[in-house]
Amino acid sequence: MAETFRASPSEFFLIGRLLMVAFAVFGFPLVHQIGRQTLGERAGLIAAWLTAICPLLVAHAQLVRTDTACFFFALLALAACLRLLDDASPGRQLLAGAAVGLAIATKYSLAALLPVLLVADMLTLRSTRRRDDGWLGVALGLLAVPAAFALTSPYFFIELPAALADVRYETSKGHLGADTLSPWRNLWWYVTQAFPASLGWPVTLAAGAGLVLLAWRRRPSELLLLTFVLAVMLELAFSRLHWERWLIPILPVVALAAGGALCDGIARLRLGARPARAVSAAAVLVFSLAPAYGTIRLGLQHANPSTRRAARDWIVARVPGGSHIAQEWYTAPLVADDFYGYSRDRYAPVTVDSGKRFLVLERHALADGRTLVDYRREGFEYLVASNAMYDRYLAEADRYAAEAEFYRTLFREGELLEQFSPSRVRGGPIIRVYRLAALTARSP
Repeated sequence: MAETFRASPSEFFLIGRLLMVAFAVFGFPLVHQIGRQTLGERAGLIAAWLTAICPLLVAHAQLVRTDTACFFFALLALAACLRLLDDASPGRQLLAGAAVGLAIATKYSLAALLPVLLVADMLTLRSTRRRDDGWLGVALGLLAVPAAFALTSPYFFIELPAALADVRYETSKGHLGADTLSPWRNLWWYVTQAFPASLGWPVTLAAGAGLVLLAWRRRPSELLLLTFVLAVMLELAFSRLHWERWLIPILPVVALAAGGALCDGIARLRLGARPARAVSAAAVLVFSLAPAYGTIRLGLQHANPSTRRAARDWIVARVPGGSHIAQEWYTAPLVADDFYGYSRDRYAPVTVDSGKRFLVLERHALADGRTLVDYRREGFEYLVASNAMYDRYLAEADRYAAEAEFYRTLFREGELLEQFSPSRVRGGPIIRVYRLAALTARSP
């Protein structure tokens, strides 16, 4: 298998990407089902539609990551918990607990589903006449959570010290450009930036109204939706990091709240059948504009070479063979088996398609622990920078004073040979190619 992977890794990536697409596709009917169980058929259809055109989900459905799996298994567990409100039989309790355990095994942060299961259990116990049977079902459901987790993640227990060390590391580390926010500022960032970027401002505002309605009406099924959203947002607020993709598990519920608010508002207007349909269609169109535009733009960008590919082609065509090149992440893919996540520099000779040979140093960031004089002294003739890295340092110049000054000096005194910028039909970061020969000896 290792030899096959080295010979043709794309086959393995394709399997993973197809699996992620399958998770997304099978998740959409679950969105509709949850909507039908809670806020009605129309709200469920609106939520499924808005989720299907959400650019954040569409983008991650094409990547081999846990995010799309979280989307599917979170919805599966939520649907199973909602079924308990209709029939809290021991069998359904087992299925609900197993679904929650499977979701947590997919990503530990989905432990936010445990409060949903507990609230569902409390609601069912309150309405169960035979409390003994009710408590038995609750016990079976709660026991099914760790059982399903253990069956699907046995190495968590077999290698428990390593697993706990990894959890401690992941929950304590910082990340350039995605940390330093307090809990309240984390919440503010998600509400004012992440949600609007994913669903658009109209959906975000309607969802806020919809969530208020869920809390005000206090219907059992709607309380489960609200519990899930609040549990996830509480986790995100107290996390050391903030990432837009962490919203993916609750995006369908937020879209459902927006659809519910729309349907409730139209019902309160007491319009006739035809005017109500017209208003509903117009509102859905307004809701769809921002996410649909983002998804269409994403498709156009994927249909054309990115700035990274354009930078690579330019370097291969214009930079003389034998040159020494230093570059940072998110630039030209010159080094074979290009990926992110390694911690050490990679310094190796590279032979490109045309037969040219370069000596390439690939680093996390050019400014990390080195100066421009260091690069010149070590014989590097070209530096390739990406705004996906240098913008993060410049945005926190007080915190990263040396790194920010490195890039300012490079931009001021370096000879900019070419810049590759994204557009509506070309994705990727801004990539700049500099020649070091033009730098003065005074450069820090």
